[in-house]
Parts: sequence; C-alpha cells; structure tokens
Amino acid sequence: MLSVPWYKEIASYLLPITIFKEYSEQHESLKIMRYQGQWLLESKEALYSSGSSYKPFKIGFEAIEMGLKETNNFLLLGAGLCSAVKILQEKYDHFPSCDIIDYDDKILALNKSIPTLISFDQLHFHCYKAEDYLAINKIKYDLIGVDLFKEMEMAPIVQSNKFLEQLKRTATARGIIIINTIFQDKKRAKGYQEKLAKHFDVSRIDYNPNYIFICKPLI
Repeated sequence: MLSVPWYKEIASYLLPITIFKEYSEQHESLKIMRYQGQWLLESKEALYSSGSSYKPFKIGFEAIEMGLKETNNFLLLGAGLCSAVKILQEKYDHFPSCDIIDYDDKILALNKSIPTLISFDQLHFHCYKAEDYLAINKIKYDLIGVDLFKEMEMAPIVQSNKFLEQLKRTATARGIIIINTIFQDKKRAKGYQEKLAKHFDVSRIDYNPNYIFICKPLI
C-alpha cells in the first residue's frame, strides 16, 4: 500500500500534492495525487477520480437515494479510483458486491495499492473493455455505473445502440443505470436522451459540461 509522509499530507490540505507517477499503453501519464483528504487520479488532460467528492456519482446517487439500500451488487464500467464505491461506503454506509471494469491494468493495479476505500471486501477487479465484459458477463446487476472516457472525450461506445442493449440485458428488472457523459451543448445531450429513451425509462441531470442520465429498464 502507498503511504503519504506526514508533511505531504499536511501540505495536501493547501494544494494538490503528487504522490506517485505511472504510465501505461493506454495513458502516457497517470498521476496519483493527495488533496484535502482525498486521493485523486489525473491523466495528461483529465481528472479521472476525486474520491468521495466526485460530482457525477454524488449527484447520481442523490437522485436514487431511496433505492440504494435495495441494491445488492454494483457494476462500475470505468474504474478511476473507485470514487463511486467510495461514495457508497462513506456517504451511504452501503457495501454491495462490486465488479470494477477497466481496460487499463495499471489503473486497476493502482486501485489495489492505495487505501482509498473503507473496505475492499466483495470488490472484484476485471481488466476488460466495457463492451467485452458485457458480452461475456452472466450476472444481473441492481446498480450499474458508466464512466467511460479517454481524457476529456466520452468513449464512443457509450453512444452505440448495441452497447445500450448490452446494458439493458445486464440490469435486473428493478436495476438502475447511471451514465456519466460530457456534451458541448444541451442539444446533443437531448439527442442522446432521446436515444436512451428507446431502451430505458430515463431522466437527465445537468451539471455542465457533464450530463448524468438515470436509466431504468422499460417495463
């Protein structure tokens, strides 16, 4: 496990402090940083994770708070530093079985080396592209989080009808899917919402430039 010298921990409450640097075939630069008690994961151009302060999932979970305790398992597509899991554990005291999917094995290794979570029990890491995992997966999930980006660009697969059908098949009948996206304007976000509506009962939360979609299987 990575540890932080006491003087860096104190300094990190004033400004972000780099603790560790890494690179991979998928990312030419990955930085693990410490800031105000949180672990951050930064690539060359984007902040992938900001601990329990990560707004897209904070907002998404607040929108479905009443149903969270009924979720027994959670699939996270796009690992970051497991901010979504951290929020579930810290804010909601909820510890579902979790499958964490990422195509970058270095990011998965970083998750295992940093004490980001209250508990790693029932936490399973899998190195796959999201669509490949969905193609072979046999488990139905009560809660699915989609957080798929390459730097500041949303992964193209998130907009494909095949991927959306895969998500639909992977959710339980009462399942909830949270999709974090980035669009440059509301018109494009609205167009994506219309596409989602062909597969799900969907609502949208605007947090410019992020648009968070809450999806439930059509009955």
